[in-house]
Amino acid sequence: MFRIALLLGFALFAFAPHALARPPAEVLARAKVHFEAGTRHYDLGAYEEAAHEFEKAYALSEHPELLYNVYSAYERAGRYAEAAAALERYLDLGEIAPDERPSLEARLGSLRARIPPPAEEPPHEEPGIVEAPADTLATPARGGLPTLAVASYGVAGGMTLAFATLAGLALSERRSLEDGCGATQSCTSGEVKRLRALSLTADVALAAGVAALTTALVSTLAGRDPKVEVSVFADREAKGLVLRRSF
Repeated sequence: MFRIALLLGFALFAFAPHALARPPAEVLARAKVHFEAGTRHYDLGAYEEAAHEFEKAYALSEHPELLYNVYSAYERAGRYAEAAAALERYLDLGEIAPDERPSLEARLGSLRARIPPPAEEPPHEEPGIVEAPADTLATPARGGLPTLAVASYGVAGGMTLAFATLAGLALSERRSLEDGCGATQSCTSGEVKRLRALSLTADVALAAGVAALTTALVSTLAGRDPKVEVSVFADREAKGLVLRRSF
């Protein structure tokens, strides 16, 4: 039937001055050029290009018969939606014999059934803040200690080493004073102050080490970094340590 439509198209263009009153002669000439180009493309198997040329010919000449050629070319190209649209327009506008219409309508139904359904778009989600579960916020990483615990263990080790060093110096200074200052000879105030300074510094180092170790243990057991405030005070009359923890 496509060949019949082509022959009919040639006849329409050949007798255009008599059959078509509305389009001017130069417009029909341009339509004929597109019609012949579409025919060549169709014969070569370039069906999509053929359909485009037939559409241009129809737009210029307004011959409904050319819509059949558009439908046939698009069907061969696998463009079933475009083929169905062209065939539907042909059924509406073309002069079709009553005995041919049922067959064409059946073809239209078959084309519509072959049109693939449109792809579903994923639901659009508004961007928002993703909140982590509450239990993940309070649980440290497996296999590791909280940052405060690691730092506190380091400070505790350093303070223990400092205390051992200072306590050893203070003990050595005390023995030196005991050996040098007898019953008949008293120690100088400078020597006594140096001994007191070493003892006081050793005590402060011990207190800071205990505070750091306490912080490390609390942080390790709690599983997260607590806020710990440590205050150390020492003078000639009293020494002490204030530890305050909050989670």
